[in-house]
Amino acid sequence: MERFETFLQAKERPRKEKPAQPEPKTTVPILENVPHHFGDKGSNWRMMKLKRVYEIAKEEKRPVEEVALERYGDLQVFEEAVRERQFLDEQQKKSGASSKFRRPQSSEQQDAKDPQSQRVPSVAPSQSDSRSQSQSKSQSDSRSHTVRKIEIVDGQRVLSQNELNQLNAQVLKAKLMKAPNLKELQEKYELELERAQLASSVEGLQKAEQPKQETKEDLSLEEMVKEEKRDSGKRYDGHMAESIKRRGFSGMEDLGEPKKARTFDTSKMDVRNRNREQEALNECPYCFKDGYPPKATLVSLGIKTYLALPLTIEMVPFHCYIVPVQHVTTTLELEDDAWDEIRNFQKTLLQMMDQQDKRVIFMETVINRDWHKHTVIECIPVPLDFYEDAPAYYKEALLQVEEEWSQHKKVISTTERGFRRSLVPQLPYFHVWFDPDRGYGHVIEDPDSWEPWFGKQIIANVLDLSPEFWRRPRRAMLKDIQVDRFKKHWDAFDWTKMLE
Repeated sequence: MERFETFLQAKERPRKEKPAQPEPKTTVPILENVPHHFGDKGSNWRMMKLKRVYEIAKEEKRPVEEVALERYGDLQVFEEAVRERQFLDEQQKKSGASSKFRRPQSSEQQDAKDPQSQRVPSVAPSQSDSRSQSQSKSQSDSRSHTVRKIEIVDGQRVLSQNELNQLNAQVLKAKLMKAPNLKELQEKYELELERAQLASSVEGLQKAEQPKQETKEDLSLEEMVKEEKRDSGKRYDGHMAESIKRRGFSGMEDLGEPKKARTFDTSKMDVRNRNREQEALNECPYCFKDGYPPKATLVSLGIKTYLALPLTIEMVPFHCYIVPVQHVTTTLELEDDAWDEIRNFQKTLLQMMDQQDKRVIFMETVINRDWHKHTVIECIPVPLDFYEDAPAYYKEALLQVEEEWSQHKKVISTTERGFRRSLVPQLPYFHVWFDPDRGYGHVIEDPDSWEPWFGKQIIANVLDLSPEFWRRPRRAMLKDIQVDRFKKHWDAFDWTKMLE
């Protein structure tokens, strides 16, 4: 390790400020520069970025428009994201689903009711009053109570929540641009907001006047106990009748007997498991067999691990794998010396990509240990602007994955205790590193439903990559493997040369 640290110090040179150059054509475009539609495949990640803007503004106590201008570079892109958030909320309300994230509102807006509750039929003249009275009378007779909604206040139409948000966006834009009509827009917005709140309060009074129907929650404890005793007898009688109908009276004596547990032949299961393991070893593309190198394109070889290029077409330029020489299903089974080599590869890859103003995301996915697949750590270079928000993207995605109620924490931070002390090799997991000492882990509780491209999909959605590069990429041909290009940049950082 001392030789390796001396090697790294020798490679560090003071940077010279380079003149600004146009970005090369090979750079992957970020989401804001790519045409998109509301609700498309990159919508979730645009909403995460919008949420992050409001969180930063709240944490640093700065104006939202100032943070938006800093993060987006253009307020029009920010306003477009706000409109998309509104569009998604409306779609979810129509389908009856609840939104995971709401745009933060001012205190006055938070006092207002649901936006759809503000859009209500107008109060009509006397003829319609008499008609509504007759309708309300017939409805009360049938015990079907509805709330009359209001669309007109002081002779003018009440704006919807969407229209109020658009007007508020105009105020923010005028404030930032110091437009001359700023005062006029502010007065108009305050007036329309007051009308919307008035309509909402009237509707609340109408709801309060509705007769309250007694539900189970309104029953007292004594009444609930009586109801439970009464229903339990009915359930037992129904169960007995169903048993008699299935088995007849001859089977009634066996109703209370527990069923015998099934017995399994564990020897056969062990044989099948060994056969699967042997088959995986024979077909493994990452193992050294009889002195021959692996099928994967080997770039740099250590003692316990090596660096290789993917067997499929690369997701982004300089996409590579850190692979253990030993056939293991998880890196948690490796010894300390193997982990020292993994960290050396991670550090030198970060240094190499830093020369290109990029960073590297490392991830490992262990879905099912019974498959006996040779584990690898994927190394995916990403632009700097994505790398800064990457922890927020992955944390939000892990919180939404699998079932809402799970036995383990959905997001396990491995920053304090480290990766090897935070997860266990007996359980399948997904882990992402943002640098060798910082990352998030997740225990996979349903391996059958877990998508093996989960970690790459987050990057692909933000960078707007085609699914053919990350979902099920085709096998790489000889012309697709850019070994010379990789080695040209890697040669100056190849720490394995010290082992020769």
